[in-house]
Amino acid sequence: MTGSLTNAKPILATAVQVALSLVLLDVILAVFRLIKVPSPPDRVVALGTMTALVVGFCGLFMLDTGSQPSSPWPWFLR
Repeated sequence: MTGSLTNAKPILATAVQVALSLVLLDVILAVFRLIKVPSPPDRVVALGTMTALVVGFCGLFMLDTGSQPSSPWPWFLR
């Protein structure tokens, strides 16, 4: 695909920007939870939440920039 999908659809560009902002806010809140809570299980939940949010951020960033993921196969299986 040449160019970004969000260039072709302005409503999608707005939705992606709003989603990116909300995901970043959620990551900040998860970091706060990671630092402030005293119990180890709560910290594990915060780390799991941050992992899921970072994966979502990568997907949204890919939609926003129009980049394509590289091949999922290692070089020796191509």
